[in-house]
Amino acid sequence: MRTITEYLERCTLTNFCSSADVSTGFDATFYRVDNGLIYWYDLDLPPVIEVRKQLLPEPDRVTIVTKSILDPIWCTDIKHACLLFAVVFKG
Repeated sequence: MRTITEYLERCTLTNFCSSADVSTGFDATFYRVDNGLIYWYDLDLPPVIEVRKQLLPEPDRVTIVTKSILDPIWCTDIKHACLLFAVVFKG
């Protein structure tokens, strides 16, 4: 979490940030670290995302990507790509 927080400190109104949370499951990192500026992408398989949408609200700056990480086409869903882009992997 410290690394994500340090990354977000570099985000400003003119230097926005984006992040993709890979295999997000029911993780709520966005809700804990949101600085009001970041664009966030939650990526997971369709059956997982279907349940996630029932449990967690989807804020304006969060985009749900219902694809496998193994399918490289998921990158085309990233609309707020920028100089500062982080990919979050958890284990």
